[in-house]
Amino acid sequence: MMSKTAIKALTKAQDIITAVGVSLNLVGYLASDWRKNWRNADQMACLLIDSVANAFQCENSETLDANLYDNMTQAVTGYIESNLDTWNQAEFSGFNRTIACELMRLAEMVEKNAIFEAHAAALIMNHEIDALAQKLADRRCYWMNAIAVHNTQQEVIAQYKRDAFNGGPRVANHIIKVIVNARRIAKTLTGYLEVEPKPVSAYTGADIPF
Repeated sequence: MMSKTAIKALTKAQDIITAVGVSLNLVGYLASDWRKNWRNADQMACLLIDSVANAFQCENSETLDANLYDNMTQAVTGYIESNLDTWNQAEFSGFNRTIACELMRLAEMVEKNAIFEAHAAALIMNHEIDALAQKLADRRCYWMNAIAVHNTQQEVIAQYKRDAFNGGPRVANHIIKVIVNARRIAKTLTGYLEVEPKPVSAYTGADIPF
């Protein structure tokens, strides 16, 4: 018989990680073949929650690829199954873990991971905004009229959208924010061909570098 306490705790853990996009059936592990090593379902639940917390503590978008994970769901699964293969109840119970403490730690690790990912996403977004803004500014060429400039800038934006989707997962809000802010910032920048160069006759002898 499954422990109601264990089921309730694992359901709570599922809710915590689902909020950040990781969907796993943690309760299902209580009915898996690994259960034979755990007479106490509460202790097994502690190990499961501890494993999930460890995954969020140690893995993030910058480490997943190097550790051969496609996403955090894979990473969490890897940590869980590795620990289930490594520990049994007799060994793990010596750590004196409690469900309440493990849930608190999980919430803390998920929050810290989310803060890291938000910061990393902001750096990516800022880089994309700066790059796109300069490209838009560079399309303001002195020999083009306003319509021609607008059309070439639209081509740059269309290319950014294609690259953004092809380069990895991007939510629509990310792309929209980059484009809106890049358009605004581009107005404050000077394109490298925006200003018509002076004719040679405008330079004095000292200005001519040859």
